[in-house]
Amino acid sequence: MTTAPQTQEDRVLSLLKRRGMTRISELSKEGITRATVGRMLKKGLVHQLSRGLYQLPDAAIDTHHTLA
Repeated sequence: MTTAPQTQEDRVLSLLKRRGMTRISELSKEGITRATVGRMLKKGLVHQLSRGLYQLPDAAIDTHHTLA
């Protein structure tokens, strides 16, 4: 049985769940476009911490966030 290919949005959410936060450059290396991230921002699926740095909206803030 084959699984359906993941959408770019699914891949972004999966990466953010594993990493906590990520940069747009890291997402680009994974084949995720800036347009996808922009649409996800408008939908409220991701939160922009600063220019090029994203996390899930419900992610817990810890000491590493202040370093980023």
